[in-house]
Amino acid sequence: MVAALKVDPEKLWAAYQEAGSLRGAARITGISHMIIRKHLLANGYCIDKPESNPQSMSPKFKLYCRPEQFEKLDELALKNGVRGRHEMARILLDKAIAAIDPSWEEADKKQIKA
Repeated sequence: MVAALKVDPEKLWAAYQEAGSLRGAARITGISHMIIRKHLLANGYCIDKPESNPQSMSPKFKLYCRPEQFEKLDELALKNGVRGRHEMARILLDKAIAAIDPSWEEADKKQIKA
């Protein structure tokens, strides 16, 4: 059973529609995205199931690094204007594979100073 929430489901639905996601609706309303989800489903609203990004870092595709490697990845990302250690690691891994196998087409064509 869903706990009583003193927010009109229509307002939750409007926030969900505006934001395009449950987490976005949570930022708008200040209510947990899972509580929003439960209340919308309990009131008969149909929530789109998000499609997973095939390029995401799911647990199935993780690469484990040593702490000092993370520090270096952060430093390189900042130096090269890359969005973070994960993107920097993907770029470097593409470059390493391409160095060993020239037929490898790099997934990310950003030019970096590495």
